Amino acid sequence: MNAVADVLICLGCFLVFLAALGLHRFDDLYARIHSASKATSGGFVLVAIGATIHLNSAAARVELVVATVLLVITTPVGVHLLARAAHRRGNPRPRNLSIDELSTGGPDHE
Repeated sequence: MNAVADVLICLGCFLVFLAALGLHRFDDLYARIHSASKATSGGFVLVAIGATIHLNSAAARVELVVATVLLVITTPVGVHLLARAAHRRGNPRPRNLSIDELSTGGPDHE
């Protein structure tokens, strides 16, 4: 079981590394937010599962499960609020955005 846990932890660390790489390489704010939220959350979940397998304490396992659930619930909300605030502030839209549902005129407003 320890080999499985080690693999999960390594995969989680790799996902977090990809998130950091995405923050560095992507050119617009919205792509950076997406990279930071998705890959980091997935990486944390994998590391937490691996750590849960390694741990012998039931209390520590419960803490990891609670932390994982809270992260999975709160991250999408926080990222949505950041993206919405950036949009309202006037951050430039990505070039490939064809429909802007957050504009003041609704989905068909350009």
